[in-house]
Order: sequence, then C-alpha cells, then structure tokens
Amino acid sequence: SIWGQPLYLNGITIGGKARNVVYVTTNNDSVYAFDADSGALLWKTNFLSTGVTAVAGTSVKISNQTGILGTPAIDLKEQALYVVAETSENNATYFPHRLHALNILTGKEMFGGPVLISNPDLPTLYKFQRPGLLIANNNVYVAFGSIEDRAPYHGLMFAFDKATLAQTGLFNPTPT
Repeated sequence: SIWGQPLYLNGITIGGKARNVVYVTTNNDSVYAFDADSGALLWKTNFLSTGVTAVAGTSVKISNQTGILGTPAIDLKEQALYVVAETSENNATYFPHRLHALNILTGKEMFGGPVLISNPDLPTLYKFQRPGLLIANNNVYVAFGSIEDRAPYHGLMFAFDKATLAQTGLFNPTPT
C-alpha cells in the first residue's frame, strides 16, 4: 500500500540523462524512484533485512503494514529525500522508527543515517508517523499522532539537523 504522497521532481540528471522523477514510498518499507515519462524504475531502496521485517497493521484503518506512512520531504540543495520508516526487529514488540536521508539520484543513505527517533520518556509504540515531513530552518521536522486514540497517546514533534541527522529538538504538547 501507498499512504505517503508521491513526490515529483523535474529535470534532474540520473544516469547521465535529464529526467522527470516520481518518488514513491510504501507500507512495506520501500522507496522507489521512477522515470515519470517512461515509468522505468530508476532505483529502489528497501529497509528490510534479516531479522528486520515490516510491521503488521495495528489499526482498523491500516490493516496491512505500517512501514512508511508519512509523506517524505525533499531538499534539493542537499539532494536528499528524508523519510521515516517503522520496522519490526528480531520479533520485538517495540517497533522503532528511523529517519533516513536518501540521495535523490541513487537511493543511498546519506549523512551517516539512518538515526533512531526516540524519546525515553514517551516511546513511539502507540503512535503513527502519519504527518508529512517538513524541512525548515535547516531542520527536518517529524511528527507523530495517536493510533485510534489508544492510551497512552500523545502527539510528538521531533527536529533533526538536515545535514547531520542529529536531534535538535522535541515538542510534546501533553507531557502529563
């Protein structure tokens, strides 16, 4: 399934050719870059591996998988596509979210990514990373909302430096 909005860039050079490109993310933790004119696959990145699987649907509304739900963001200056993926690792019951910065030309990780998105006081277990990512003031902003208001639910907003992926801020409007 595709829940995040596909993103489009025109006239970027991949493989020595100027192309119009559509970037698509999936609930199965994959990111695709397609030639928008021919439909040809330019690259694919998948965040699953041995011991790392997609998270089974945990919601009435999202019954298949919840790998990448939020719309990614592209920074042309950095040539980076920022995306958050949720995975199940080694059959754990806690599903970590990671911020990835992928090169828009190759799909390869950048800036030493990915980085774990974490708040020790309030784990993201009961949250979806459904809102679109935002790039502003040299930061990538990542927001979380509740899963069907299952307690304990809180909205969270994280900020990460767009060039280092270091966490620069956290806002929790309902800490208690």
